Amino acid sequence: MKKLIPLFILCNCYILSALAQGNLLSKQLIEMKKAGLNHYRLHQTHAYIDTLNRISYLYFKENPDSSWFYADKAYKLAINDQYLYGQAKAKLNFSGNYYYKNNYDKAFIELYDAYKIATKTSDQALIAICLNDIGLAYVQQKNYPIALKHFYRALELSTKIKDYNTQMLNEFNLGFCYAILFGKYKKQAYFNNSFKHYQLAQAIAKNINNQTYFFTCYNRLGDLFILKQDYKKGIKYFETVLYNQKEVSDWELGATYTSMAKANIGLKKFDNAIKFAELGFSIAKKNKDQINIEKSLSLLAKAYQEKGNFKKAYEILDQKAHYATLASDEEAKKRVNELLIIQKNLENQYLTKEITAQEKNIHLNRLLIIISISFLSLVSILLAIVYLKSKQQSKLNRLLADNNIDILQQKDLIAQQNIELQNNDDYKNKLILVIGHDLRSPFATTLQATRFFKEGDFSKEELNLFIDDFQEKILSSLEMLNDLITWTKSNKSTRANRIPYKLSSVTDLVIKELAQTSLLKQISLNHYHSTINDIVLIDEKQVMVILRNLITNAIKFTKPKGNIEIFYSTETAANNIFLHIKDNGIGMDQKKAAKLFAVFGDEMSSRGTAGESGSGIGLSLVSDFARLNDIKIQMKTQENGGTEFILGFTLV
Repeated sequence: MKKLIPLFILCNCYILSALAQGNLLSKQLIEMKKAGLNHYRLHQTHAYIDTLNRISYLYFKENPDSSWFYADKAYKLAINDQYLYGQAKAKLNFSGNYYYKNNYDKAFIELYDAYKIATKTSDQALIAICLNDIGLAYVQQKNYPIALKHFYRALELSTKIKDYNTQMLNEFNLGFCYAILFGKYKKQAYFNNSFKHYQLAQAIAKNINNQTYFFTCYNRLGDLFILKQDYKKGIKYFETVLYNQKEVSDWELGATYTSMAKANIGLKKFDNAIKFAELGFSIAKKNKDQINIEKSLSLLAKAYQEKGNFKKAYEILDQKAHYATLASDEEAKKRVNELLIIQKNLENQYLTKEITAQEKNIHLNRLLIIISISFLSLVSILLAIVYLKSKQQSKLNRLLADNNIDILQQKDLIAQQNIELQNNDDYKNKLILVIGHDLRSPFATTLQATRFFKEGDFSKEELNLFIDDFQEKILSSLEMLNDLITWTKSNKSTRANRIPYKLSSVTDLVIKELAQTSLLKQISLNHYHSTINDIVLIDEKQVMVILRNLITNAIKFTKPKGNIEIFYSTETAANNIFLHIKDNGIGMDQKKAAKLFAVFGDEMSSRGTAGESGSGIGLSLVSDFARLNDIKIQMKTQENGGTEFILGFTLV
C-alpha cells in the first residue's frame, strides 16, 4: 500500500484541479467543444487551438489516446502559428497524459518545456499553473523541499494577479504536501502548516462559490486529523461532507467513505468500519476507480481481521488480488504476489483458531488418558524400585568409575575451550574495531553534507527538511551497526556461513552504501555487471566487509575526480571467477605492499588524498574473511600508478 501513496496523491491533485476549474469529464461538454471546432478553424486560429487543448484536457482519464491526439494537433498548429500560449498548454496536456501512463520521467520533461515556453509569454496565470504542476511532479519524486518552493512561487504569482482558481489550487497543494511531511516526521509544525493552507484554500473556494472544492477541503482536513490519530475530530469533518454529499463528486464521496472506515478502525468500531468500507467500494467499483477499490478492500479486510473473522478477511483479499490483476497499472499487478502472501497468513490464522477449538473438545479425553497412564506408571514405578534396589550398589560403583573418566575428559575440554574463547575474544575485539572503521566514513560524510546545507541559500523550513533527510541516513548507518553487532553475537567469528549468492548483487549492495562517499569526493565509481554465471558459495556479510574495506580504501587513496573500475573476468578451465577493484590513485611502494595483509593496527594506517584517517585494521580482517570463504587475493600496485585488487572465487 505504501507504494500507492504517491500515485494516489497525484491522481487526487489532477482530479481536484479539474474540479477547481469546472473541468470534470462530461460527454456533453466535449461534444459542445467539438461543435465549436469548425467555426474556430475558419475564423479564429488561436481559439481553435485553445479548444483542441481543452478537449485534450477533458479526455485525460477517460480516453488517453484521444487526449494525446488533440494535444498533438494543437501543438503542431501552435508551432506553425507561433502561438506560445497554445504550445505551453499542449505541453501540459502531454505531461498529464504521461502521468496517467505512469511514465514520470517523460512527464517531467514536458512540464519543464511548458514552463520554459510560458516564461516567454506575459501570461502570469499560465506560468503559475506550470509552477504548480512542476511542484506536483516533485511530490511524486518525494522531493518535498523543492515541491514546496514551486508551490510558493506559484502562489505568489496567482495572488499577485488575483487568479483565485490557481491560488486556491496552490493553497490546497501546500496543504497536502505539508500533510505528507507530517505523516512522515510527525512534527507539529507540519501539521499546523497543512491545516492553515487547507483552510485558506477552503476560504477561497467559498468566496468564488466553488462548493465542490469547499467540501473537498473538509475531506482533506479529516484525513489530516487521522494522520494525527485524532479519529473523532476527523469523523466530524467527514460527516459534514456526507451531510452535503449533493455538492461533491462520486469520486470524492467514495474517498469520504473509505476515510470514515479508516477512522472507525482506529476507534476499534469495526462494524461501522465494515459498513463505510463497503459503501466506498461500491462507489469506486461503479466509477472504475482502481485506487479507491484497493483502498476500500484493504480497509474492509483489516476490519474483518480485527474482528477475528479471518475467513472473511481472506475472501476480501482474494477479491482485491483479482482487481489488482485486472488493473492496467503494472505496479498494481506486482502487488498480487504480496496479497497472496497476506492471504496465506490469514488462512493460517483461521486454521489455528479452528485447531484451538478442536483441542478444547478433546481436552477431557486427554485428561482421562493421562490419569490412567499415571496410575499405571505409578504401579510400574513401585515394581521398578524393588528391582533397582538390588542393582543399585553395582550401578553406583560403575557410575563412580565413569565419573572419574568424565572429570579427566572435562578438564581437557575446558583447557581447549579456554584457548578457543581467548582466540574468539581477540577476534571479536578486532571485528568491533573494523565495524567502527567502516561506519566512521558514512557518518563523517553525512555530517559534512549537513554543514554544507546549513551554509546554503535555503529557507528555515527547507533546511529542516534537508536535515531530516540526513538524520535518516545517520539512523540507517546506526541500524547497519546494530545488525553487524547482532551478527557477531549470534555467530562464531572464526566460521563462515557459506551459501550460494550472486556476486554482482552483493557488490551492488556495498557500492550503494559508498555512493555518497565517492560522490562527495567527485570520484567516478563504475560497476560493470557480469553477464556470465557469477553464483559463488560465500558468507554474504563477511564478503560485504571485504568489499567495503577494499572499495573504501580505493576511494580514500584516489584523488578527487579520479576513477574506480569494478569488473569481472573468468577462468573457465578452473571454474573460477575474478572480481577486479582497480583505481588510478596514489598506489604504494613494494615494501609496504609486501606486508599489507600481515600487519594489524596503526603501523599500516595512513591518510587518504583528502586527509581521511584510518585505523589500519581493515585489511587484516579482509585477509581473515578471505581465508574463511576460500577467496584468493592478488594485488597489483605501483607508487603513483594506482592499485588493483583481484579476488578469486570458485563458481557454484
